[in-house]
Amino acid sequence: MKRVSKIWLAGILASAVLQHAPSAYAGAEKVLHSFDVTDGAVPKGNLIELGGKLWGTTFLGGGGCDGADGCGAVFSIDPVTGSESTVHAFSYNDGMWPNGGLLNVNGTLYGITHGGGAHGVGTVFAINPTTGAVSVVHSFGDSQPDGGTPNGTLIRVKGNLYGTTSGGGNYSSGVLFAVNLATGAEKVVYSFGGHSDMYPVGGVLNVDGVFYGLARNKQGIVYKFNPKTGVQQTLLTFGIGGPGGYAPVGDLIYVNRMLYGATQYGGAHNDGVVYSLNPRTGVETVLHAFCSEENCADGVVPYAGLIESKGMLYGTTGNGGNSNCFRGLGCGTVFSIDPTRGNFKLLYSFKDTGGDASGMNASLFRMKGGLFGAATSGGTSLNCKYGCGAVFVVKP
Repeated sequence: MKRVSKIWLAGILASAVLQHAPSAYAGAEKVLHSFDVTDGAVPKGNLIELGGKLWGTTFLGGGGCDGADGCGAVFSIDPVTGSESTVHAFSYNDGMWPNGGLLNVNGTLYGITHGGGAHGVGTVFAINPTTGAVSVVHSFGDSQPDGGTPNGTLIRVKGNLYGTTSGGGNYSSGVLFAVNLATGAEKVVYSFGGHSDMYPVGGVLNVDGVFYGLARNKQGIVYKFNPKTGVQQTLLTFGIGGPGGYAPVGDLIYVNRMLYGATQYGGAHNDGVVYSLNPRTGVETVLHAFCSEENCADGVVPYAGLIESKGMLYGTTGNGGNSNCFRGLGCGTVFSIDPTRGNFKLLYSFKDTGGDASGMNASLFRMKGGLFGAATSGGTSLNCKYGCGAVFVVKP
């Protein structure tokens, strides 16, 4: 069957190269759906629930444009049967390469694309989940201060959608933007790069009217922005080689007055950490440093943020675990952490046989007793050199 080189390169960027070797793993996991280019490939966004189904996006595939690779798709999947439907295949005009999750606002789903649109640098779109009809709410890049190449998942605060871009703005270092749901009008709330901050990572978190987020400036920061005063503050600067990790990933979460997140690198073994941050004092605490177990069985290099469910934190790593795929680095893991005691538990180690998922770039979603997720690599398809990605469920 045909193998798609661009899909392969996207998989390289999202994770690493997959190899085949014997493996051992723990936990109960099931692959619900393997993508096959025609219905999408390389899912990067978080899953959500609507009408009893899981909804998400793929970065490539779908057949909408750009030859065989496609420009990405919106899909739905039955969490019980694994039956999947491609709801919309993106074209250049409505946006290319969605790389964030969807947001449900009164039955309409909103998201972002990393490219395409009227000016080629991304869109905010709305999709009717019943008809699959997509409308462009905003095309980025139509004026100098506007942002470009948005990333992460949108959030809703009152009558506006908020998100970030990794490009554009007054300093070409990205922006925090707002889109009015009623009018579709977009405005730049803050331009990154004027201080120590630049290139925001993921979306933003709203806590009592104040925004928190992550940005990459060398080692990375956690920032705080007050939209009423327009004042930006750096809460935490990560240090390369330090115990607190560096290169933050995903989205922050807020649990019991504390912020939680993960970094790709740094920590005691330089393979990333899970941390908590007191937003009032800026004090960071490392809950877990990856690769602390023999042969890195707990996983290494997280690519996604955390979720909270019933007092526990859950997350994934992009590599590590008990398999030898990704050039011997492992296929990644699913884990839990008690935020109070810091107890770490390995829930599942992805394997390199049997069409298992691998390469986690999106946060998990808790539903009906299972942890659902989307992987950028793996699956059973032969139309991508290392698998087109998959939707899976782990039952801890």
